[in-house]
Amino acid sequence: MSLTRVRSRKAGQRRLSRGYAHFIASNTVPAFWSPHVEASPAEAEAAGEVQPAEAPLIYVVDDMPYLTELYALVLGASGYIVKAFNDRGAALSALRGGGKKPDLLITDYQGFSLPIEKFMRECLEAHPALRILMASGFGEENVFFSETAPTAFIQKPFTPQALQERVRGILE
Repeated sequence: MSLTRVRSRKAGQRRLSRGYAHFIASNTVPAFWSPHVEASPAEAEAAGEVQPAEAPLIYVVDDMPYLTELYALVLGASGYIVKAFNDRGAALSALRGGGKKPDLLITDYQGFSLPIEKFMRECLEAHPALRILMASGFGEENVFFSETAPTAFIQKPFTPQALQERVRGILE
């Protein structure tokens, strides 16, 4: 997988095809690395290049929309099916609903009104075999849990390769 440097150019613009993406958050211009994507999801589907149904399903929950889309780009390029949420309540509703259950949940430590431990506990009640990867800008030694702990932890910022390796290690 090749990496492409990505930079936003104008507010509200977003493109997830032809190897680049544009994201804007609160009038800032974030720069990050993302996987090089040759085709848009619609183009890939039209060409028959869709993920197999048995590919692992990953739910990603982060309060920053551009980060959930970045997760989707990186993990999608590795063959995973990614469903992104910017709200813990919406992710929990999807988990409780019908359909395929996720193999992994990646969630941010803070930034939501629903407390992290309550969210993880309710997710595990709905799907006891669920594995949870906690992502946080705080070091692991600064993240505390009294009841429910995640399966694994990854500290932000991380490289696409570090994320892919961590996810692969959890799912194997």
